[in-house]
Formats: sequence, C-alpha cells, structure tokens
Amino acid sequence: MNVHGRHYEKAAFARVLREAREGTGAALVLWGDPGIGKTALLEHAAATATGFTTLACRGTRTAAPLAFAGLHTLLRPVADRIDALPAPQAAALRAALGRGGECPDRFLIGVATLTLLSELATEQPLLITVDDAQWLDEPTAACLAFVARRVPGEPIALFLAVGHAAPAPGGPGDGGTVLEIGGLDDTAAEAVVRDAAPDADDETVRRALRAAHGNPLALSELPDVDAGPLGVGSGLRRAAVARVERLAAATRTLLLVAAAEDRGDRHAVRAAAAALGVTEHAWQDALRSGLLHAEGDRVGFRAPLVRTVVYDHAPPA
Repeated sequence: MNVHGRHYEKAAFARVLREAREGTGAALVLWGDPGIGKTALLEHAAATATGFTTLACRGTRTAAPLAFAGLHTLLRPVADRIDALPAPQAAALRAALGRGGECPDRFLIGVATLTLLSELATEQPLLITVDDAQWLDEPTAACLAFVARRVPGEPIALFLAVGHAAPAPGGPGDGGTVLEIGGLDDTAAEAVVRDAAPDADDETVRRALRAAHGNPLALSELPDVDAGPLGVGSGLRRAAVARVERLAAATRTLLLVAAAEDRGDRHAVRAAAAALGVTEHAWQDALRSGLLHAEGDRVGFRAPLVRTVVYDHAPPA
C-alpha cells in the first residue's frame, strides 16, 4: 500500500529501525482516529525493514477474552524455538500457548518471551508490529508491556497501533514513544483520492478533501461522482459505529443532538440535550470518548465525518 505524505512518521520509523540495527531498540506507539492510517503505517514499516525478522499480531474483540491469544499469533512462526529456552521458561511459554502444562506464572512467561525474542534478534534485528493493540487479551498486553520496557537494550523495534485514544500507562507499549497520527495535508490527501478514483473530476476531489479532513480511509472510499453529497465509506462507518455503540445511551443521545445542531452552538446543544434528560455525566463521557470536543461557546466533532455517521446510524425514533 502506497503511504502518501507522513514524512515525520516515516522518519521516526527509520530512526527506530536504524537504532535497532545498532543494538538499541525502542517501542513506538501510534494512536489516532478510525481510518487515519495506523495500519498502513505499520505495513509501511514492515515493508521498509530490510534485513529484519518480522513478527506481527493484531488484537480483535472476539479474541480479547482468550488468554494469550495474541501471544499465540505473534510467536506461532517461531514456536519451534521454544524448546531451546531454559527449561522453566520453555515450560511456562508452552503452557501459555496451549501446548501442555499447568497454568503458567506470568512473570516467567514475560521472561521467556523476552528471551525468545532476544535470541532471534542475535541472528538479525527483529521488528514486531501489533495492530489494534487496544483489543489484545490482557495477559498478552501485559507480556508485551514487559517486553517493551526492555527493548532499549536489544536489537528489537516494537511498533504498536492502539486505536483512537492516547495509550494509558501500563499498556502494551508502556514506555515507548507515542505518536498521534493526524490527518494528511492537502497534497497527500489529493494523492490518495487520485489513487482511489483516477477518473474523478477536480470538483469531486475538492469536495472529498473538504469532507474527509485528511482521513485516508474516507478519502479512498469515494462514492460515485453522481451520487450527490459525499458520504462515509463503509470501513470508516463501521469503525465509527463501533465506537459510538460502546457508549451509554445518554451519551449517544447527546452525540445525536450535537450532530443535528449543525451550527456548533454549545448553548443550543446543551438546552436540547437537557430537555431529553442528558446529564453532565453524559457530557463528560462524550468528551472523554474523543468523538466530541467543546471550546468556549462552540461544540463539534473531532472528525466531521463522524457527525454524519452518528446522525445516519441513529434509529428513526
């Protein structure tokens, strides 16, 4: 996948990879709105990591309740190396990965994982990429946090994408450098549109740039040029809907009021929301979610396309 723009992020990746080659690795943690390009950046890092062994895993909501599911995916390509570890470490890691034995000690699993990764990295530098780390099962997240705090002394680069919220202390990339991934500039954004829709006319491209605010997924999912106002692509819609559905009912009501009041008048939104029973707690929940922001007398959505999703997804009642 061609990653347009992102010069700062690419330079950060190149620096971490260079330092890992020299034996001093680091962890880099990416966060930002749905569709903003975190996955594409991880893929770019893997594609440019010449001479590295690469291991990867991705958190999913379905696997989140399953202990060590993420670690199983990450270490599966090198599972044959486990038996070469010191016996207690090998036993603990085999048990964690469902290969027999009693319920393992988590500290020993962390040590075993670090030992295994360190041994791999002595042969050639190691790149680990973790996408959607916010959905990792808790034991895997804890194990990766253990590893992340120790890669500075190893030829290991650890890149993680953690979703829409800034990573909390103690997460899988704990101690790493945190990068917020924002929208593309107009030049890179136009390149994304041209890649996705080579035949789009200039007016369609301009409308896409205005609507998407630099979000690569939205830019790449242009509707038919005759379909009227630009809508939200299916991938971005699914991601935004999932975020909204996790919120409490009163918070979703507040978001809908804010989406319906298109002037961004905070007083009008407050009055209408209060008439529908929305409390201060819902306001704070909406602001914490990162979907809504308020400043002075103004209120609005952090990503304008999310406003469309909130409004369109609301039930008729």
